[in-house]
Amino acid sequence: MPSRRGLHWASVVFFVLLGLLFATYPLWAEPRPSTRATVGWVLFGLALLSVSACTWARFLAPAHLAAAVRVHRSAAGDVVEIRLRTVLLVATALTGAVWAALAVWALVAGGPTGAGLLAVPFVLLFAAVVPDPVRALLRRPSLRLDADGLDLRGWSLDAHLDWDDVVAVDLAVPRPQRPVVRLTSTASATSLRRTWRRVVLNLDQRVHEPVVDLPFLAFDDAGRVAAFLTILRGLPREERLAQLAGAGPDFLRDRLPPQP
Repeated sequence: MPSRRGLHWASVVFFVLLGLLFATYPLWAEPRPSTRATVGWVLFGLALLSVSACTWARFLAPAHLAAAVRVHRSAAGDVVEIRLRTVLLVATALTGAVWAALAVWALVAGGPTGAGLLAVPFVLLFAAVVPDPVRALLRRPSLRLDADGLDLRGWSLDAHLDWDDVVAVDLAVPRPQRPVVRLTSTASATSLRRTWRRVVLNLDQRVHEPVVDLPFLAFDDAGRVAAFLTILRGLPREERLAQLAGAGPDFLRDRLPPQP
């Protein structure tokens, strides 16, 4: 049986070849298609290529642990910043834009009073996918950890939580295929602050429980991040300072084991 990774690569190759076939069709077709038809063939080919881009970004994009972790030094103590992945945001925005352009072409080709009306819902559907990934990219999303707590500038969620209010760090699956690292706070935590920001869609799921959810897809190695958060939660403040200034960043960069 082929591995799951092998199936993903097979899917990427298949859609790349199919996309190139359609995108280049006007170059070798006889007779040559009209300008309008050429635009349609090219857009359809690009749309198929965007499917392979999303598959690659979701399942196959390489991790860059060292580049994702930064340390900001100050007199009050070191702050470790973990930049969230943006490759999936880029792929999603491009996919929405290309499919929306294809739907606009179908609307124009079919006529605004004829068959083209069938494309209107698809124009709206795919166009709605674009603004929030673009907004998330411009936010420069990251998770910042210091000796007192954590600050999340997520894809569409801003959150803060003090370590003293964290009671558990667990894996949760609030939605199928969307696992998260969940930090659960006390019911009466005064430090918990959450704000969901969106243009059309929430990229981070909105929940009512006193938790901060960190999507697995937002990190190069979410399991390593979860392990480090568990370590920090169980340490006194002075030892957190030492962990953040010492072995912690190297552990996040996959250079050495954690040293609680």
